[in-house]
Amino acid sequence: MRIPVYARAALLMLVLLPWPGTAVAEARTYEFDPDHLFVTFRVEHAGYAHIIGRFMRARGRFMYDEENRSLESGTVTLFAHSVFTGHYQRDKLLRGPGFLNASEYPRIVFETSRFQRTGSRTGRLLGQLEMLGETRAVTLDVTINRVGPNPAAAGMLRPAPYVLGASARGTIVRSRWGMQGDARGGLLADEVELIIELEAHRQAE
Repeated sequence: MRIPVYARAALLMLVLLPWPGTAVAEARTYEFDPDHLFVTFRVEHAGYAHIIGRFMRARGRFMYDEENRSLESGTVTLFAHSVFTGHYQRDKLLRGPGFLNASEYPRIVFETSRFQRTGSRTGRLLGQLEMLGETRAVTLDVTINRVGPNPAAAGMLRPAPYVLGASARGTIVRSRWGMQGDARGGLLADEVELIIELEAHRQAE
């Protein structure tokens, strides 16, 4: 006996639709916790050692699907004036026209475009970095360290914040964004290593 077309369509819908009580994957919004956010960089200095700096002010949010372990639609904003290396004159130079040009370009923005899983807790985050008025592609290697209620806050906050902790690493070539500071002196390498450690709180629906 042949099953009518409309009946076959109804059966297909029953198969594809979730059953009552079945969990459906859903991406949730997470916002960076500024007290547990470290956006740092490392650049070689004249072949002797590396200068390590940090952006003291940053903010960001992203969508994370815990069931599928997938990062989605994230934005990170760094405030150029907040660059800090522990040396006043060097920080002043980094904020100047040859480097970050913070007066004209106060924000550095990274927008995610795609996440490629490479393991149960790892992946590559592809996105666009806008700096000095130029936008270029950047890839970060990401490790999702832990996701769940923060046990340290369990006794102080009710309910305890639901936290995602992650580490990210990447490398940029600063001249691709037109950063020509020290281009002739050769004291600072063109490649800059990015090191990011973060905790983000899941937002209420």
